[in-house]
Amino acid sequence: MVLDALVPTDHNTTPLVPGAMVSGTVGNLIDNGDDFLFYPTGGGTTVVDVSPLPAWQLGLLPGEVVTLQVAEWDGMEIDTNSITRPDGSFVLGAPAAPPPPVVPGVAPVDPLTGLPAAPVPAPPVMGMGTTTLTGTVIAQTDVDSFWFQSNEIGQILVDGSPEGDFPVPVMPGEVLTVTGDFDDYDFDAYSLTRADGSMLTPAPVAPNPPVTPVPAPPVMGMGMTTLTGMVIAQTDVDSFWFQSNEIGPVEVDGSPEGDFPVPVMPGEALTITGDFDDYDFDAYSLTRADGSMVTPAPAPPMMGGSIQMEIDDDDDWRDYSPSNPWESNGSDRDYDDYDDYDDYDDYDDYDDYDDD
Repeated sequence: MVLDALVPTDHNTTPLVPGAMVSGTVGNLIDNGDDFLFYPTGGGTTVVDVSPLPAWQLGLLPGEVVTLQVAEWDGMEIDTNSITRPDGSFVLGAPAAPPPPVVPGVAPVDPLTGLPAAPVPAPPVMGMGTTTLTGTVIAQTDVDSFWFQSNEIGQILVDGSPEGDFPVPVMPGEVLTVTGDFDDYDFDAYSLTRADGSMLTPAPVAPNPPVTPVPAPPVMGMGMTTLTGMVIAQTDVDSFWFQSNEIGPVEVDGSPEGDFPVPVMPGEALTITGDFDDYDFDAYSLTRADGSMVTPAPAPPMMGGSIQMEIDDDDDWRDYSPSNPWESNGSDRDYDDYDDYDDYDDYDDYDDYDDD
């Protein structure tokens, strides 16, 4: 890009020398928002490099008319730290008065005393050692930083705790004297003094007081849990629907180790301890409102006994055999018991031949 395209070249153009005031129109931001395009009133286009802030922090709008003071011109861009609007308000810094001409070899003289004048302190130079700024707090931007309207260079972001992130308790409108140095696009403050002379010292935040932990609500499948509530209805001998105060209705298995009956009644208040298993709640402890325990127990045995049949308890193999016609109906009689030939029919007892 040629110089003629960057800056106006007609004879009415203000020379771009340090201290010159140039008016024009703001263009778009460039270089990631660090600089902006500028259209001087006399024509042409140039780039403006502002400091100590990037251009995007100035709040300038494309098409806005401003006047800036040239700090340096390198043939490609204007460096400036002072920009004002037509109403006289400052966008950045304050224009510094041009230094009075100095006659070579002649020291300045105090007009009152006629003696050589005391040297005047030089204005702060950004990025060159420790600098003191005075002005007013605009607004807090973070716990440790704030916008500051300085009397020396205008608005700037102040880091009040460059060695950490400790809170800096400032108030909008508060007058401060800030001593520190420039770091990139903000000002690292190592000393903050109020108008009354008191120091503003960043300090760590006091630790929060201990907080009593609040029991977490029951989480299904994560260890033992206690539920309180009321029985809705029995669903089986060992299970029932339960309206808990913690998670709402849930089916309770009152005998997870077996199928023992659980004697509960609808409307009965219970405290249940157990854990979640799939879609129900396995209860290992059931306590009534009066403190008594609900204990699942095996059902009592059925009435009556078992019927047992045993064959041949007292009899031998001949008891039921059809081959023993003399011993039917489960008897245990021997052939000789009633039918011995000699018992009733001995020839000699009743029919002796010799008697007749």
